[in-house]
Amino acid sequence: MPLFEVQSDDYGYVAAFSYDDVLKGAAEQARRLVEECGVRADDIAILCWKNEHVSALKEMLSEFCEVCSGSNKALRCSEQVNAVIQYAKFCVGGDEIYLRNAEAILGRRLKKIAADLHKNAQKTAEFIASALKLNFVDPDLLLFFETLAKFNSFSEYLFANDETEVFAKEESGIKIMTVHKSKGLQFPHVIVCDRIGGKDRGESSKLATDYDFTTHKWRIFYKFASRKSLDAEFAALMDENDRSAHEEDINKLYVAFTRAERSLIIVKRSESKIDQYNYSFFSPYAKKTKGAGVVEWLDIPDFQYGYVIPSSVKSEEKPPQKKVALVVGEPQGAQEKAGGGETEALSAIYFGEALHYALEMSEGFAADEILRGVSLAKGRYAKFLNDADFENIAARALGLSKNEEFLTLIKGAQAYKEMPIKSAEGELLRVDLACFRRDEILLFDYKSSEKYLAQNKAQVARYKSVIREFYPHARVCAFVLALEAASARLIEVNDEG
Repeated sequence: MPLFEVQSDDYGYVAAFSYDDVLKGAAEQARRLVEECGVRADDIAILCWKNEHVSALKEMLSEFCEVCSGSNKALRCSEQVNAVIQYAKFCVGGDEIYLRNAEAILGRRLKKIAADLHKNAQKTAEFIASALKLNFVDPDLLLFFETLAKFNSFSEYLFANDETEVFAKEESGIKIMTVHKSKGLQFPHVIVCDRIGGKDRGESSKLATDYDFTTHKWRIFYKFASRKSLDAEFAALMDENDRSAHEEDINKLYVAFTRAERSLIIVKRSESKIDQYNYSFFSPYAKKTKGAGVVEWLDIPDFQYGYVIPSSVKSEEKPPQKKVALVVGEPQGAQEKAGGGETEALSAIYFGEALHYALEMSEGFAADEILRGVSLAKGRYAKFLNDADFENIAARALGLSKNEEFLTLIKGAQAYKEMPIKSAEGELLRVDLACFRRDEILLFDYKSSEKYLAQNKAQVARYKSVIREFYPHARVCAFVLALEAASARLIEVNDEG
């Protein structure tokens, strides 16, 4: 059976190679792209899983080309982040120098506000950023808010040696970064490294936790060697955690693969170097425990398909520029967070992301499967949203399990969640849910309100027209799924929106 179906319009290059040393293999593939395939170093990104691997790769590659790992820019030095920090220092002791520093960074006079730095670090930073009228869509500022989640208070952060870095996109050379840091970025040629080393520190934690949506309480278990055989509840939790971690790894691999625009090269661990402690994301392995069976993320053999497009071609193929009309709209989910202010808008963004993530991680659309997806979303977004938010998300998502029209439409179809599509003009789009039958395709886009229905229908009509470019003989139907509290309304979209 072939690894994938060959299409007449296939374009670019995809390959997988095995190496005893994954990092050396990634460096070798980068050298090949530069020296043998005519690819500029600026067009290459290598994605790995830990910061220590970034440093090792940088040392290997610097021998033959320029390298950019983004390590020269600390998050604290980012303009808007530094403005918040300087102003916070002013709030601590009232020293005017810090106020003047913040004003110099922002280029304007600032009003004096009262901020308690002993309270929640994230909320304090958001309060200060809002008072300073900062741009809440700045990626460095959003990363700053996320980083603060591990601190109990803002004052604790000020005196901590936080070494979080941001990726300096303007630097030249081969980009090296973790998969986590690559999210949202695109590169012409991407090399994805296999998992390296033994268990992560999180896997060796002595505590296991679970949130019970029935009692609205956290359950905490202490791990010890024989507890799984003695405690059925603990065993069920650990099995569920393993399953969730496995799905999360698959999600991360999806992120890594979809960073590539023209070439994707996977560097695998050689099968002779794989066991249950040093396993591979791309080759299955058998656990030594009796009856444990085979563990598999992806089963990808060594192969090569297509051809590497040299960088000189890239410069000749720039699509004609289009005029883009910008529409100012409320973020997804903002209607649930009405009240004004940039902090509320940021919370609304996280609400919308968590709702989509819950449905993406739901195996199906039965109530128990959706609640499990909500639980996974809570694990990811708990530092940004409160319990009431997750109850709201659960109520909206559960509306799908009760919508008989929706369930009948998708019954028996092959479902793909968060499916990326690309138009003939190079426009990148993403469909929340696409369901395929032999001669029919159904497209669904989740919305948390009907407030912007005209705009949403136009967006979904665009999905429909792009899908028709690739499946001209299929019947294509498209819908907006308005997930109001405790109900889901299905709205069909015609070709004009």
